[in-house]
Order: sequence, then structure tokens, then C-alpha cells
Amino acid sequence: MNIMKSLTMTSLLALSTIGLSACGGGEGEVTSAEPLPNVEAPAGSEWRNVVAKTEENGYLIGNPDAPIKLVEYAALTCGACAAFENDAYAEIIEDYVSTGRVSFEIRNYLLNPYGLVLGLLTRCGPTESYPALTEQVFKNQAVILNGLQSKDPAAMQAAFASAETVGYAEAARAMGVIDFFKERGISEDQANACLADKGKAQELLDMTEKGSKEYKVEGTPSFFINNVKVEYSGWANLKGKLQEAGAR
Repeated sequence: MNIMKSLTMTSLLALSTIGLSACGGGEGEVTSAEPLPNVEAPAGSEWRNVVAKTEENGYLIGNPDAPIKLVEYAALTCGACAAFENDAYAEIIEDYVSTGRVSFEIRNYLLNPYGLVLGLLTRCGPTESYPALTEQVFKNQAVILNGLQSKDPAAMQAAFASAETVGYAEAARAMGVIDFFKERGISEDQANACLADKGKAQELLDMTEKGSKEYKVEGTPSFFINNVKVEYSGWANLKGKLQEAGAR
């Protein structure tokens, strides 16, 4: 079945579940390691400010050659992902990424077409703006999702139905999120161009499909440390796994 059609039908028929997702289960053990030394950032820079797009179309924050590589599959409409961001993001950046020992890569995972629209818009600015825009979506997720409940379902369905031919600009306007991103540095012209880019939309769809098929992602958030999928039961549990891998 076409992924986009499936996601569209699911979300339009079940708006009340838009913010919900099962936490990703995991299996595998992180190899225990001795404490690793800090890695100095290039002169005049800090690892927390280094952002690069990866071959997997995720965004990696920090030292690209860090010995400990943390990857999160995150859905922008997932309440558990927003909770993780609120609980852990600042500490990950401050205590782990900034040392050069840990890199943190975020890969988008789609639960519904609303996540596709939001994902396109978080990727609309320069590479280094992605983490901040993603953080802003998570911090304001409840407001964004609650706002969707008041939208006209017929208008929303029509806007998404037109996406295959005209892109997702009409869907974004129907969702009411253009102004949200304008307030955060993405002009309407920029947004329209990004939302019309079928190649970028396909990247998000392909990332979700690959996450499911190759990485066995079954829910969000799901985490990998050095390519090992790890069980996640909260930030304290994940922090212990990073420390076990040598980030201590």
C-alpha cells in the first residue's frame, strides 16, 4: 500500500490519537567500555553547534567522528518524543554532545501526514536550524495538536488530497502552522517552496519505511547506540546506556 495514502487515511479517521505513540521497545546490549576522554572541537567552535545531514537523511549534532553514536527515531506528533525532548535534550547536548564523545542524530519517523508537514518545515531552513526548529515543535506540540482538533475535517482532508499534485502548502495552511514557523525564521515563501518539494517529502517517507523494515523501529521514540537498538524506559535508563558505553 502507498505509505502516504495509508498515513493520510489513518490520521484523518483518528484525529483523537494524533499525539499518541507506543514507546519503541528494544533489544541488544551496548558494549561496556572504559571511560572515554573528551574530544576537542575545532578551534573557535563548539560541538553543540556542529550540525550535519547524514547519509540516512537524519541530522547529526556534535562530533561526526564521536566514538559513541546515539540515534533517535522521533515522530514530531508523538507525545512520548516530546516528553523525552523536554526531559533530556538539554542534558544530552550539555553533558554528552559538548564533550565530543557522543554525537546525537535525529531521524524523522512519520506516524501521520501531519508529521510529514511539520518535518518538511523543520528541514526548511539552513542545516544548523534543524535542531532548534525541531525543539520548538516538541515544546509546542500540545498547542499544535490541540489546534488540529478544531479544524474542519472536510477541509483538512481536501488539503491533504491535493498534496500529491500541488505539494503540502495547502495542508500546512489548513493545519495553521505557517505562522508558527514564520515566527521562528521561516518565511512564507521559504515554507511554500519546501512544502512543494516532492523530493524532500519522499526523503521523509523513505526514512520511515527504512526505519521500519531495516532497523525494526516499531514505535517512537526508538534509540540506537553504536547501531545497537536499546531498550528505552526513560531518560535515566538511556543515560545509563551512554555511560556504560564510555560517556562517563
